[in-house]
Formats: sequence, structure tokens, C-alpha cells
Amino acid sequence: MAEAPAAPASAPQPTAAEADHQPPPESASEAYPASGTGQAFGAASQLMNIQRQLTHPRQQLVENSSSTGMQPSSTALTALNDIKARMLQGQVSFTGPGALKQQLMQASGGARMELSEFEHDSVEMIETLFDSIVQNERVASDLKEELRKLQVPLLKIMLKDPELFSGDFHPARQAVNYLALLSDQGSINLEANKGPILESIRHILESEDDTQAFSQSLENLDELVSREKRFIERNLSRIRETCAGQQRLIQANRQIERQLSELFDRPVPTVLIDLVNHGWKDLMRLSYLREGISSASWTMSLTVLTQLLWHLLPQSNKARQPLQTPDQLLKLLGKGLSKVPEDGYAHADMIEQIAQLLSSGIQDTTPMALYSSAELNSDVLDARLAAQIDTDIGLVRWLKRARNLKVSQWFELTRDQQPTQLYQLVWMADDASQFMFANHHGTKTVGLSLEQVAQLLRDGHLELIHDTAMPAVEQGLDALVQKIYDKLAFDSSHDQLTGLLTRKEFSRCLAQCVAQAQQEQTTYTLIFLDIQQFKVINNTCGYETGDRFLNELARRISSFVDTEALVGRVGPDQFAILAPMEAEKAGYRLATELKTAIETTRFVHEHHSFVINTVVAMLGFDHENQRVMDLLRSVEAAAEISKRSGYKDIQLVLPGDERLEELDEVMTWVTRINRALDENNLKLRCQKIAPLHQQDAALPHYEVLLTVIDDQGEHMPPADFIKVAEDYNRMGSVDRWVIETVLRWMMEHQDQMHLFGGFSINLSGHSMNDDSFLDYLFDALVRYQVPRDKLIFEITETTAVANLEDAADFINEMRSIGCRFSLDDFGVGQSSYSYLKRLPVDFIKIDGAFVRDITRSDVDFALVRSITEMGHYLNKKVIAEYVAAEDILETVRSIGVDYAQGHVHGLPGLLDNLDLKSPLAQQPA
Repeated sequence: MAEAPAAPASAPQPTAAEADHQPPPESASEAYPASGTGQAFGAASQLMNIQRQLTHPRQQLVENSSSTGMQPSSTALTALNDIKARMLQGQVSFTGPGALKQQLMQASGGARMELSEFEHDSVEMIETLFDSIVQNERVASDLKEELRKLQVPLLKIMLKDPELFSGDFHPARQAVNYLALLSDQGSINLEANKGPILESIRHILESEDDTQAFSQSLENLDELVSREKRFIERNLSRIRETCAGQQRLIQANRQIERQLSELFDRPVPTVLIDLVNHGWKDLMRLSYLREGISSASWTMSLTVLTQLLWHLLPQSNKARQPLQTPDQLLKLLGKGLSKVPEDGYAHADMIEQIAQLLSSGIQDTTPMALYSSAELNSDVLDARLAAQIDTDIGLVRWLKRARNLKVSQWFELTRDQQPTQLYQLVWMADDASQFMFANHHGTKTVGLSLEQVAQLLRDGHLELIHDTAMPAVEQGLDALVQKIYDKLAFDSSHDQLTGLLTRKEFSRCLAQCVAQAQQEQTTYTLIFLDIQQFKVINNTCGYETGDRFLNELARRISSFVDTEALVGRVGPDQFAILAPMEAEKAGYRLATELKTAIETTRFVHEHHSFVINTVVAMLGFDHENQRVMDLLRSVEAAAEISKRSGYKDIQLVLPGDERLEELDEVMTWVTRINRALDENNLKLRCQKIAPLHQQDAALPHYEVLLTVIDDQGEHMPPADFIKVAEDYNRMGSVDRWVIETVLRWMMEHQDQMHLFGGFSINLSGHSMNDDSFLDYLFDALVRYQVPRDKLIFEITETTAVANLEDAADFINEMRSIGCRFSLDDFGVGQSSYSYLKRLPVDFIKIDGAFVRDITRSDVDFALVRSITEMGHYLNKKVIAEYVAAEDILETVRSIGVDYAQGHVHGLPGLLDNLDLKSPLAQQPA
């Protein structure tokens, strides 16, 4: 979306009346926070002011000449009363966009009414608000047009009372919210609600005092809304209570199975298993649910089983605990089983069998069995999740997101090829293993497991939305803000003075034409005009005259081209034309005629007469043209050359023009980036980062360095390549190419992974700021199953500090799956202990500028030492780069630096030639 210009400080602001409306006593509905309503209204008002500055004055819009500036005309109020009367007679229909404004402007005896800016903006706000309300799929279809009738009395109130949307509360605003809520087609009370809804609307239309009518309706509707909300809350409470009860039952069963598995860890008499399965487990569950695991009843249920085992299997009583008598145990058994119902097994018979067993002991003929635990413990869930993760590692981050969902959030859910529906998250298990969603009224629920929620989030079938819980009026205001933003996006693409395309929009259209030329083999001409006398006119006659000159010039330029051509104002006094025609004949003729027409017509203001001179440059491009990434810059550069030569002739940009050599070199680099990525003309080198202290048992790792192969197959320094890639937003693609290449090497050399500490890969700021980059990395690590602790991503200090929170989140995300991070060029940016604590990096790499002269500079020595001390205090390893000689190596080693990188270990070598098994690769620093 195009960025809207800020409103000037002098832009009029909406004022607020001092009247303070209060909600009816004991209102059933809490008003949406005034801050939310007021902010939305204020934003919409400000955006309308900005929009007005960007667009031409409307023909039907006249300046309000009243002293207050915010008062409606008596004509407008009379017209609205007339519309109300005709609505009661069924003579008015609000169908089609802008129907309210049309009705209002034609309501005065056939004469077309002129609206002030204030009136026009108010009408637009009210219309958009009701469009949002009636277009909501939850509103019953037969009530939509009835609700739309309320826009007339609501507009009257807005014109007279600015507190309607900016105040803490207003009865009209709340009444509309009530009526929209009661019109919900999902309500079981809808049919009963329709009568009071229609009665309230008619009462409001018949009343002369609109605010009082809304207040009276609010009081009449309050009980209905209370009933509706009680119904919804009762349903949601039942759902939550049911889910909580089920969760507690699951927790009870898990605890019971855990205890029984520990007790019955060997074969036991089958009568004990029968006892557990046909009564005693029910008693344990009852004790857990009613009194908890700290209760005497829970302890007794475990003690009885434990004592029975000690009597029958004395070896299980390892601590030689005292035994209760058999009679005591049998009495406790009878007491406990009396509290639970029989399920086909007679409790008395089981007690008798246990009594006989206690008397005789276990014999060779005694039936024995191993207790089999039901799969109700959390270990089963963990195993299931582990199996899911093994087969779909990409689900890991979505499982994390699912666990972070919050109760009361709203979602759009799409399942089983059914229409998308709105659901609220009303409950989630304590361990986030289960989720329960419900519709607005709590009459329909969807239960999902953690894995299901994660999969739906990943696939885009469960999407969080933020405005569903807002009342109808507030949703309408939010929609109004969005509508004006969209309009501003269009308006901001056109120059507010001349109506021509802005430079940004012209550049976007130019890029589209370049792509179209490639696809359809069409030809275009690009013409650039630089007006030489504009500053003279401005300084001599003033800015208003300068603006008039630019407007006249814009109209003259536009009149020379057909409708297929694009015209833009690309600078204060610079214009550009993009026309679908070949350049050498038709394009050159157009440029010549345009230059002649401008220069042969004097601009006259009062007694001043100005001769206008122009600098004109042009070029043509088609599907074969390779210099398409910066066409506008090309003609601008050619225009500068034309100025130096006297700007008499049209400067035609041709291939091979030595005067554009510098520009051509930039364009060549841009093309080279694309070709290098497409044709694999990039290569990777790596430089050893060696540990300095053998007692740490650390392994060396390697920084990955980019190199470019030129047309002759020679390796070139990458600095220019990287600079242009960053300038032209291609660095993200380069980063991804590097990562793919490194991961591929690691996959092909799995047998060498244990021989080194990993690869350090530089990430640009473009990738760090790319929302899709994290998804790309997760996907890449799924495709390449490599040891993630062997991946060290390197970011510069400047990049990290520029957006500290995002950088920390990004690092935490990647470290959570095993990757490591290094902070590069430390000591160059705004080094700070406080922010370094917030960046969870594993390594600090001291900038080489402080290392290369460390043996000769006391300042550098002190700086490197202090950074090393601080890094170690924060449990970070420290790397010194640019270590080019043995004396530097020994100095940084003595300071305590952990790793060294530089020519002392040899020049960087091609990654393709890296052999970690060679003695040189294993040699310590």
C-alpha cells in the first residue's frame, strides 16, 4: 500500500462537545472501550483530511463558510427529515453504493443540494459503517435493509453531535450495536427478536428527537440483549466446564495408571487385577476427583493395594514396612468397595477370594498376570508427537505457535472443503494437548488436538483474526479506516498537484512494461524531460504561479500522448513519458514535437514572460534489451550529459555510449548478479577459524566467503558484487544460494561432520528483515538433514542493533532448533553491554580494524581485551579476525581470545576443495 503523506500541522481537527452521555443504568452490555471507538473515528477523520489534500476538490463539494466549520446546514437537516418521512411510507430504498448521498443531494424539491466537506465526510462515514453492518454474514438477510434505514437518523445525530463516535458512550451508537447483535441469524431467539427490532427501528424513524428515540430503544432492548448474552455465556461456560471436567478425568486416569504401573511392576495374582479393574480403580478415581491426591482417602486406596502386595509378595516390601492384619485389610476393602457400584463382578466374591489368598498365600496353581496399563498417560502423547515430528520436522514451529494461542482469540476455520466459519478458542488443556473452539453462540463446537491445530495453522486453514469481537459500529469504523487507506493508496500514486503518476508509481509501471516487453516482444519508448526555468518562475512570481506553470505543462504533455502512454512527474521539475512505440522514429518524433511545443510557448504571468528551455533524453527498449533494471536512471544520467553540452539536442541513449560508462558498469553488475544466480557463476570459498587453546577441546570452523567468476573464468573480489546486490534488493537471493550450497556440501560429506565445528554463514540485513526467510530456513533444514549445531549464522553488529527485538526473536527461533549465531564486526557499531546481553549469540567476532595493529597500538590492545573479558562474562566465545601474522596470533592468544581467523592460517580456499581429513585441516593454531 502506498504511504500516505502526513497531514500538515494546520489541518483542522474534529472538535468534541462538552455534553456527557451516560449509559442506561445496569446496562446489559458494556460499551466498546471509548479509546478504541475514538481512535478509529479520529483515524478516519485524519485520513479524510489527508485524502482531501491529495485529491482535486470535488465538484459537488463547497467550503463551509460557517464560523464553526462543523455545523450542518438547515437544508441538509430538512432533507434528512424528509427522507425519514418517505421511508415510513416505503418510498425510499437504499440500494447501490452511495445511495444515501444521492437521496440527500436530491431531497430538496428536485434541486441538487451542495454538501460541505463536513457533511460529505459524515455521509461517507455513515454509509461505510452500515455497509459493514449489513454485509456481515451473521446478520439475518430479511433484517439487512431494515437496519440500513437507521443510517438517516444516525447521520442527523452525527451532524449535530460530534460525541457520537468520540465520546465515552452514546445511546445511538450502543442501540445500533444492540440491534445488530439481536439480528444474528445464529441466535435461537432470532424469531422472537424480530418484532422488537422492527418496532425499535420504526419508533426511531417516527421520533423527532433522534437521540431520545435511540435512548428509549436502548432501554427496551436491554433485557433482550441481556438474555442473549446470558444464553451465550451459559453455553460457553458449559463447554468450558465440560472440557475442564474431561481434562481432570484424564489427569485422574493418568495418575491412577502411573501409580498402578509402579505398584504392579511384576506378575500378581489375577484377583488383584480384577479388584483394580472392577471397583478399586473407580474408588481411586472418586478420591482423586473429589478430594485430590493429598487426601486421606487417596492415600488409603494406595495403602490397601500396597499392603496386599506385601502380604502376597513379601519380596516387594524391601523396606520391611510394618504390615496390617488381613482382617484390617479386608475391612478396608469392604468399606472402599461399598462406595462404588458393582459392574458385573460381585464385590463380596472378590473379597472372599482375596481372604482365601491371604490365608493360603500364593500357590503354584494361583493364576498370575501382568497388569496392562491403559494408554492414558502423557508419555503416549509425547511419543505420538515425536513420531509426528520425525516425519514432518516442518511442523515443529507450528506446534510452538499452537501452544502460544490464547483463550478468547477468534479464528477463521476451514475444514473438509466446508465454507470458512468463525470460531472462538474457548478452552485449551493445561498441557495444550487439546483445544476447544465454539461459534459465536456456543451452539457448535470443534475439538482439535495439538497436532491438528498445528497442521491447520501451517496450511492456512486456521487463521487468527482480530476484530470479530468488536461491536457492529466499531467494526464499521474499522472498515471505514481500511477503505480510506485503500483510497489513499490510489491517490498517493498520483501527484496531488498535476494529477500525473508519482515517481514511485511510474517506476512500478515501468517495471511492469519491462516484463511485458519480455513476454510479448513489444517495444517501448521512455522520454525524460527536465524543465530549466521552473526555479526562476518560482523565485520571481511565487509558488502559486509555479504551481500553475506545472499544471499547464502537465496538461500540455498529456495532450501529446494517447491513452496507452503513461506520464509521470518524477521530480520537482522533471517529467517522464512511457509510450508503446519504437524509439528511433516514432519515439524520437514525439520527443521532438514535445520539446518544440514547450520551448516555443512562453509562460506569461502579469508583466513577466518566460522562455522555457528543456533537457530531453530518451531511450527505447524491447524484449532483447538487457539494461532494463534501471531505465529511468539511464535517461536521467543522459539528461545530465545533455545539460553540459548545452541541452540543444535530444539525448538518445544508445549502447556503447562512453559517457554512460559508469552507469553501464552498474547495469552490468546488476545483470551479472542475475546471471550469476541463474548460471551458477558464484563460488564459495572458506577460511579457517581456529581455536587458540587446546585445553578447550574445541574444533575449528570455517567462514563461508562469496566469490564471483567473471566471463574469463577468473575469481573477482565480491565487494562490488555484494554492494550492488544490496542496492538492488538481490542480496536475499544471494543469501539463499549460499545456504543451499553449504547444506548440499554438508549432505555430501556426512563422514566429515565430526571433524570440524561447522560453517559460519553471513546473513544480510535484507534476509533478517524478510518475513519469509525464517520459513525458508526451516524448509531448507527439513530438506537437508544435517547437524544443525554445525550451522553458525553470522550477522553484523549494525544489522542486529538496527532492530534489536526482531534480531533477538530471529536468533532465538533458530537457536531453538540447534543452530548457533555469531555477532560480526563487533566494535564498529554502537557497542553496548546492555544490548549484547539481549542478543543470544554464541560468538563475538571482533572487527579486524582493531586486530590488525594490536601489536603496535595500546588502544587497540585495550579494546580487544575489554571485549574479550565482557564476552567471556556473558558466556560467549570471542573470535579475532584479520590475524595475519604470528605476533598478532600470540598477542590475541595471550589476551584470552578463543578463536583466530586470518592469513596466518592460509588464504581462503574453495569449498569444493575442502578436505577436513587432510593433516592441514586438522592442524591447530
